[in-house]
Amino acid sequence: MRGTVVWTVLVALGLSAPARANDPIDEDLAEVSAAIEARPTDARLRRVRVSLWLDAERANEAVLDLDVLDALTGDPSATRLLRAEAEALRGRDEAALALLDAHLAHASDPAAYDLRAAVFARLGEHERAAQDWAAAFYAAPTVVRAMGRIDALRSLHRDAEVIRACREALATIGESVMVRWELVESLERVGAPDEALRALDAAPRLAPVRRGLHRARLLVLLGRSAEATLQLAQTHALAFARARRRPSLGAWREAALVAHALGRADDASEAERHVAVLAPSILGGAR
Repeated sequence: MRGTVVWTVLVALGLSAPARANDPIDEDLAEVSAAIEARPTDARLRRVRVSLWLDAERANEAVLDLDVLDALTGDPSATRLLRAEAEALRGRDEAALALLDAHLAHASDPAAYDLRAAVFARLGEHERAAQDWAAAFYAAPTVVRAMGRIDALRSLHRDAEVIRACREALATIGESVMVRWELVESLERVGAPDEALRALDAAPRLAPVRRGLHRARLLVLLGRSAEATLQLAQTHALAFARARRRPSLGAWREAALVAHALGRADDASEAERHVAVLAPSILGGAR
């Protein structure tokens, strides 16, 4: 997103040819820096470069530009959020929190709540992180904010609140795979396999093998062993058909899991042989 902003600003100022997209950050930095040399008092360009420094996680350079930007505009309050991000990148959490507190005292800014929640989480203050993630979510609901809140509540071992947060998120932002799985697993954790099964069945588009394995486990917990065995058999057939049709490390790992769950040792051995062949080739490619 910031790369698009860079391109737009430079074109608007007549400092770039309008034929660029998806450039690496280093190229954007070089171009903006050249533009700043031509227009050193342009606050808009300076602010763009601050954002690029932050994207590149070069906090010290961002702070230097922020000092210049504040001198140019005479309004340090306008850069509090950017400066807080830089301080957080430098590991100066208390300085970041002070800036964020000052910023939020004057405006309810979801991005500031996001950053403050992340700092609180890093400090192990999960209660305050959960509060800030909730504030950000209510202001502008997104999956990231929903999951931030859920993660903080899970860290506090508040399963009932996790379940409420999951349901609220699904009702607000619509279906989300991550939120759905959190709901299912949390319901299972609190000893409500019947509700977990209903939550799982309400989302038929989840990854079918994982869904089938989890569904079988819930059926066992509910004492419905015959249905669980049938579910495992169906999932086994699906997993092996997928792995043979489109072989991949992930597909064969899933097939091995299902075979073990069903007690089919020969099939499990076949799947594990494929995993043993594919894993080294993937690791070698990564190098």
